[in-house]
Amino acid sequence: MPIEMSDQDELSEVVSRQIDYYKAKAGQYDRLGPSGDQQDPRDGQKVQDSRASQSDLRLAESLEIEIEQVEQAFAGVELGNDVLEFACGTGNWTARILERAHKVTCVEASIEMATIALAKMGPDAQRVRLVVTDLFEFEPDQVYDSVVFGFWISHVPVERLNRFCKLVSECLKVGGTLFFVDDKQAIGANQDSLSSKENRTSRLETRIVDSGETFQVVKNFWSPQDLVDVFDAHNIQVKVSETDQFFLFGSGVRLA
Repeated sequence: MPIEMSDQDELSEVVSRQIDYYKAKAGQYDRLGPSGDQQDPRDGQKVQDSRASQSDLRLAESLEIEIEQVEQAFAGVELGNDVLEFACGTGNWTARILERAHKVTCVEASIEMATIALAKMGPDAQRVRLVVTDLFEFEPDQVYDSVVFGFWISHVPVERLNRFCKLVSECLKVGGTLFFVDDKQAIGANQDSLSSKENRTSRLETRIVDSGETFQVVKNFWSPQDLVDVFDAHNIQVKVSETDQFFLFGSGVRLA
């Protein structure tokens, strides 16, 4: 559903409700797919059931292969010792970061999500600095060796993409690195909301949580060139790639 949010109050309300969604969804997030946005086709009961269709099994196998592609790309990025993670969620990428970095600052709008993330870290939680705030309101008090975010940039409204990428640049030291991953738009899906460089509008999707409450969240599927261009405008040189079916991912470096 494409929307145009010229009214800043309306845009702020959409972002606020999106935060409410992730607060309400925290307890069910890890039961879903890698992005937390859809049922994981690797779900054990579904894949192991003798009645599972061959297409389900192939989908699960493809997902495993593509997750490995993304993890290999992440492994190739030099993180340094001091990492900033936007939208840490329940900590799935935080754990990966802590395997290679000394400390990580996690910026997360949902305390419910962040609490789960810290619990997962165990003793390593002492190396996590948690900042609970709307990501668009975050003001860095230092620069970092690297910035990482997983399954976040698709939730950034069109109207705030430039602002967010500027923030990423401000958070990185010169020579610092960037890594991100997100959902790729399904092949053949309608791309009307982001199909034109001019007068773009955001997409909203309706999500339901366990309580039955419904929310609308921003879900924009950026092309690789979209992201190359906007990061380039803020002195971050990135390479953005796509896997066959599921993911878009990128890595880059902050230039002088």
